[in-house]
Amino acid sequence: PLNGDLHVVVPGHFVAFRGPVHLGEQEYCDERGYRRFAPSFYAEGMAGLGVKAVVRLNEHEYEGGEFERHGIAHYDLFFDDCTLPPPD
Repeated sequence: PLNGDLHVVVPGHFVAFRGPVHLGEQEYCDERGYRRFAPSFYAEGMAGLGVKAVVRLNEHEYEGGEFERHGIAHYDLFFDDCTLPPPD
């Protein structure tokens, strides 16, 4: 979707979004029928929502520095097989 697949799940606490991709100087691109966004597109909006941290769960397709430049911490929590982490 054109809103970047950004969803406020728990207002004031949790926002989910489709992972951005590195696009050079572009903010977005259309590819195979859907729109992909650069980290800068998300970072500005998330800063306005008061987001404090982003946790990347998928493949490394962008640099987290764009979020950090907007005062948003960036972490990686990637699982190769896309399963849930162990309970411990």
